[in-house]
Amino acid sequence: RYAFLEDTNFPRRLVESLASMVYQIPVILIFSLFVAIVLGQKFRGRGVMRAVFFLPVIVTSGVIATVIHSSMTGVTLGSGSSSGIFNPTVLMDMLARSGMPDSLVDAVGGMVSNVSDLVWKSGVQILIFLTGLLAIPESHYDVAKVEGATGWDTFCKVVFPTVVPYI
Repeated sequence: RYAFLEDTNFPRRLVESLASMVYQIPVILIFSLFVAIVLGQKFRGRGVMRAVFFLPVIVTSGVIATVIHSSMTGVTLGSGSSSGIFNPTVLMDMLARSGMPDSLVDAVGGMVSNVSDLVWKSGVQILIFLTGLLAIPESHYDVAKVEGATGWDTFCKVVFPTVVPYI
């Protein structure tokens, strides 16, 4: 009652949070599905890569998350470089010079600067999608291959419909 009727900051913060979720949720889901598809392939070091993407879920606690996040954004490229790893300044300058609208440049810059947050928030979703991908019988892929389906056809007609319930 206090939040809605008396606190003047709550409605503004609620709207900001909901607006943030509107674009964050689809980005996290698309990124998680992409990473799960990559991690579902057979390659050397697959187990290590799976652990790397799920590690944030394991170590997430208030203090540890704050320390790791602050150290990731404070890391610099090379000696004497003042730009952090996730600093989108060069990309934003290039997009602005190409004639892209300022709102789109700001949105892309915000996403690039929050790449560490994206990876951090995607661990559980990656695991869920990976479980869904591993549940697809190999025979489905074989049938698609025999029928002459391209990789995109296989994704659209076999993988995506199977993974939709996991979303």
